Amino acid sequence: MIKARPAFLLLSAALIPLLVLSSLMGWFIIRERQAEIDADVRDRASLLASSLQRELHTQIQLLSLVAESPRLDLPVSRTSFAVTASRLKDQVPVWEQVRVSNEAGEVVLSFPPLAASAPRKVIDQESHDRVLHSGSGTIGNVIVGAGGKPAFAVRVPITRGGRTRAVLSAVIRPEMVTQILERSGLPENWSAWVTDNQDRLVSATGDPGFESRLAAEYAKPAGPNRVELHDGRHLYMSEAALVGTPWRVNVGVPSADYDLPARQSSRGKHRDRRNVRDRGLAPPSRDQNAHVRT
Repeated sequence: MIKARPAFLLLSAALIPLLVLSSLMGWFIIRERQAEIDADVRDRASLLASSLQRELHTQIQLLSLVAESPRLDLPVSRTSFAVTASRLKDQVPVWEQVRVSNEAGEVVLSFPPLAASAPRKVIDQESHDRVLHSGSGTIGNVIVGAGGKPAFAVRVPITRGGRTRAVLSAVIRPEMVTQILERSGLPENWSAWVTDNQDRLVSATGDPGFESRLAAEYAKPAGPNRVELHDGRHLYMSEAALVGTPWRVNVGVPSADYDLPARQSSRGKHRDRRNVRDRGLAPPSRDQNAHVRT
């Protein structure tokens, strides 16, 4: 056994560089696989943001055409507005309500008509003021209305004589956004959710009931690009902002899937160590040396 030690040292000197090279190659492979997953998550978030952006922009364009119509030349009679809004709802079913509000944020026309007990003041004043100040259409924040259901408003200015005279709004339920998320083709165990300008949840895949609640109640930060969902699931995620709209799309892959290459590599290293021991390449133990000397 004493004579075997120089041979073992020579063998170790030959194996150590190979082990170091193998570790480096394993590290690069792990990073490459995780980079592929990271790029996939980013791309899907960007594609979803683009799809949602196109849909919301279409809603703004449609509503802007209505705002420019002579049918909305002020003053507008309630009867004439009801007829126009009813036809619009038939053509655009996602518009739950169509409303006109004045510069003070008071709803002066609505279809369907507001209940007698409903407030006449717009709830999402922030997005209403945004339209008045910018003179262009915008997407509001998700708000729970008087009926107890979450919704958001598409708002455009009613401009006459170069001046914004009122705001035309179409109220839309979050289900429209949910349908876009669900049609995106995400893997079944991935998650996607949308937040508004006030960091409230607009919609999420597979998790109804969180709309209009703070996004942190649905997904709280758990490290760089990591979140923990309300049900305990951990995700590696990416975020993409909508252009011209203060909303954000988030897409997440289970952390277990993202970390899988590293775990597989770790198991491989443990297996290699066992193989080294099983093949007798480990150095003689002290007990073995003592036995040889006796």
